[in-house]
Amino acid sequence: RLVTVTSCAGRIAVSPLTTYAVSKYATEAYIDCLRKEVRQFGISCHILEPGVYKTAIVSSKASFPHSRRAFEALSKEVKQVYGENYLKQIDESFYQTLEAKANPRVEEVVEAYYHAITSRFPKLRYAVGMDANLVYVPSSFLPTWLQDFVVRMITMEPISDFVKKNKNE
Repeated sequence: RLVTVTSCAGRIAVSPLTTYAVSKYATEAYIDCLRKEVRQFGISCHILEPGVYKTAIVSSKASFPHSRRAFEALSKEVKQVYGENYLKQIDESFYQTLEAKANPRVEEVVEAYYHAITSRFPKLRYAVGMDANLVYVPSSFLPTWLQDFVVRMITMEPISDFVKKNKNE
């Protein structure tokens, strides 16, 4: 039995977590394919998709310096397009959308993991947490335009200086 933890970000893309979401989508696809491939050998594959939990990855102390380093690595031209304010918006969005609302009950993920490992009849997918079950998983079945609208309502999408400047002209 193979049990893998991904994230609800593997179901619904949330800006500006692009690289994180891509890695989760890829892992979900890999495990879905692997599950079909290795079933013939009696191996089962299971995915845990936790919502937002209060872990080290959801810490602004860890995230803010990382986003600063990524911004500083950009070319001068790209920095001008996005602007310093864009970085502040990303950090604020990260805090408001993730860290401030993160579920402190990480034991829910551990309990789901334990069930996936020890159960006689484990689920193929475990959506873990209220946000996963009430927002992220249901939203993944919406038409794309409506999914985008829902994401905009629950997150603060940053706007580049270039777009702000051109909207005001």
